[in-house]
Amino acid sequence: MATVNLGRIKPVFRGAYNNSTAYVIDDIVTSGNETFIAIAATQGNATTDASKWTKLAAKGSDGTDVGAILANKEIAFKTNAGAVDGIPIGNAGEFLKVNSGATGYEFASAGGTNTPAFFVTKSSTQSISHNTSTQITFDTEAIDTDNAFASNAFTVPSGKGGIYYLVAQCRIDTGDDFDGGILKIRVNGTDIGASWGRNEYYDFKNISMLHSLSAGDVVTVNASQNVGATKNIGHIDQGKVTFFGGFRIIQ
Repeated sequence: MATVNLGRIKPVFRGAYNNSTAYVIDDIVTSGNETFIAIAATQGNATTDASKWTKLAAKGSDGTDVGAILANKEIAFKTNAGAVDGIPIGNAGEFLKVNSGATGYEFASAGGTNTPAFFVTKSSTQSISHNTSTQITFDTEAIDTDNAFASNAFTVPSGKGGIYYLVAQCRIDTGDDFDGGILKIRVNGTDIGASWGRNEYYDFKNISMLHSLSAGDVVTVNASQNVGATKNIGHIDQGKVTFFGGFRIIQ
């Protein structure tokens, strides 16, 4: 049977290029972080000789060694400038969020607190004249987280604007007249909510509502009655029947 010499049927890796080594077609060598294949028999011809060698592959640019940039337990992110930076791990229960300037990330507490919060009551009666809207006075603070309640009013602290839950109640001692009264929550002197009704002897009014408030807004409570004579607003010794409170909804 005749024997046919097909020659080399696959490339052979010869390691790093050596100027003194004789190479044949399909020998593969490495040189300067690149890989070349011989396209002709050669010895002493550098891999830059395109008549002897063809480049197969070249090393790309070195990437960023993130491990050398980051401290232990840091999270990597790419800055607006294209650089790699890291943010330290937060505390237990915190979550990662975009910072207020939208320029990076930070950790913040999950959830939050419904503050500012306040709740005040009366410790004595207060008279209100017929058909006269009168601001209710409160002299007992049960809750005032931000020291924002003073002079019978709640003032939204700086940076604490948002949606607030507000509640107010009063008892107007109307006597045996079936006339009624009105309770109002006001912001900067403007009514934002009211409760009206009529009953015999004791006229209870209450309001609960949500309202958007801005820093510096002043919230008060007014009451009026149309019995025809001066009447009293009930106080704390009568069962905490007159009160005013509120808190900011978690943002």
